Amino acid sequence: MRLVCRLLGVSRSSALYRAKEEPDLESLTVTILHLRASFPTAGLRLMHAYLARLRVAATRSQVRTVYVRLGLLGKRAPPRSKGTTDSRHEHPRYPNLIRDLVPSYPNQVWVADTTELVAGGRRTFLALVEDLFTRRVVGVSLSFANDSWLTLSALDMALSRETPAIHHSDQGKPYASGVYTRRLLAQGVTLSMARVGCAWENGHAERLNRTFKEEEILRSEYESLNEAKESIAAYAKHYNEKRIHMSLGYRTPNEVLQSHRQDQPDGE
Repeated sequence: MRLVCRLLGVSRSSALYRAKEEPDLESLTVTILHLRASFPTAGLRLMHAYLARLRVAATRSQVRTVYVRLGLLGKRAPPRSKGTTDSRHEHPRYPNLIRDLVPSYPNQVWVADTTELVAGGRRTFLALVEDLFTRRVVGVSLSFANDSWLTLSALDMALSRETPAIHHSDQGKPYASGVYTRRLLAQGVTLSMARVGCAWENGHAERLNRTFKEEEILRSEYESLNEAKESIAAYAKHYNEKRIHMSLGYRTPNEVLQSHRQDQPDGE
């Protein structure tokens, strides 16, 4: 924050104000810039919610004024990368079981997908597994190869903690392979897959990929695979602990999980 204050020519003390005091636009601008460094894609509603969590009594109109001054409104998202799914295989395929399903508890549905990035000058692949109820990232893996061992590594990370009722993915080779599906079936997990060519049927996982791209990957330059692994693992932790979602009632994934646990009998 000190650097932001110097760039704007204001004192650090002017950017920090007590709870429920209405901020002036100068100090509000500093605070928003500070928050945008951690939440670079936050729009007006999310930013207003982040400010409220800090007990900053800014109105949504004030937030809009700052966004307009900073040129943050109407910015287009970066272009999407080429898809990584290859559905040409002879492995068994499974129907989409979550099309109309709204999960009601953690680990009812996990969704999984892969995306790509560059690490050490080489094409690199990232596999993610997300719990649909809490939006928690439960599995992360990176590799230079987009194969079943990449996706299996992310899955094993997730399975080391919990087991889902349903696992949903696209019909790509890494998810349809025998080694991957056997691991799930051995745990009693029901398999679900989006139809070929219907990316929207795995929309939650697609959106998670886009968030990782916009907030971490496209803002970083990884000199090596290990550097990418460390940076993306740190972002996944940040995502679970700090990033709020409108769909979660402006809560973080970890807050949703904790709230659900507290609502269970005997804290189970």
